[in-house]
Amino acid sequence: MATEATVADVEALQQGIADVRSDSTATNWCLVNHQDGDPAVIQYLSSGSGGVPELADQLDNKQYMYALVRLTETIDMSETTKFVYITWAGTEVSFTKRGKYGVVSGSVEKHFSPYQVSLTCDTLEEVTDEYLMSKIQETSGTKNKVLDASEGKTRPERGFVSSSTASGSRGPMSPTGRGSVSRTGKQGSQFGGFTAQAKGGSSVKLDESFKEAVAAVRSDEDETVWLIADFPGNDVRKPLQCSLTGKDLNELVPGEVFKPENITLALLRITDVVDDIPTVKFAYILWVGDSVKPMSKGRLSTTKGEIEDIFNPFHVHVQASSLHEVKIQTIVDKVGLASGSKSNVK
Repeated sequence: MATEATVADVEALQQGIADVRSDSTATNWCLVNHQDGDPAVIQYLSSGSGGVPELADQLDNKQYMYALVRLTETIDMSETTKFVYITWAGTEVSFTKRGKYGVVSGSVEKHFSPYQVSLTCDTLEEVTDEYLMSKIQETSGTKNKVLDASEGKTRPERGFVSSSTASGSRGPMSPTGRGSVSRTGKQGSQFGGFTAQAKGGSSVKLDESFKEAVAAVRSDEDETVWLIADFPGNDVRKPLQCSLTGKDLNELVPGEVFKPENITLALLRITDVVDDIPTVKFAYILWVGDSVKPMSKGRLSTTKGEIEDIFNPFHVHVQASSLHEVKIQTIVDKVGLASGSKSNVK
């Protein structure tokens, strides 16, 4: 079984995505599908300038499809371009075929990066301007602030800070000139008493160690800022358990926790400083190593949405299979990109 999807016409796909990203074209969406339904091959299908409604008209319940959408968010009278990556999981696609598409999903996703929001949808109610903008606002923190602005200036800091602006609040600069990650205080998040729970009827079981670790990362009273979790033997039918936690992201060494033979999940607590205002952001990482067996990848694909619900709320979702994607600075940059404090529009 193929674990990587090839592109039937690389130039057509690259041009379609480039048009969506370009400020000089009216194109605001493009759509990709699997050539003749083959999980091992994807192809550029179509694009347009009619926005989300026009894209929704192209979605087929008999197919797995992938789309990149360009939207504009207005914050304090400033317009910021945001990109949404959509995986359309047609409801008429068979269970077996879904598993095969899930195996190659990581190789498909990399063609659409960077983006601010990633969604897996199977109903048209999820492919509307209103729904996508609500997800963008949740990610950027403009819909429901994790930390009240006035409170943010008075609380001491601890944890990881992505310093995005403002002299005096910026941490030591990295060699690249980006705001570096510094060890300071854990900023308040107002997520008091949170306990991870699967949705009613969910097939995903949770070990008590995992529930306690999530509650610790969310809590303002606990110093824990990250957790690592896994399914024993990569079997999603077994309870999701916590294997590691830490109070400093400098302790989190990707090469030691993200192994090529494992499925690993992580929740990170990061403080993003924008205009002198620190806000708590959470990053959810789903690591699927290149050496994970196809059967395990297939089973994971059928429960990926349920697992994501368990880790919600979060501001950044990273699905990775290579170590450079899970470097701490890479995650911090993604947080800044999602909040608008870092620009990365191509």
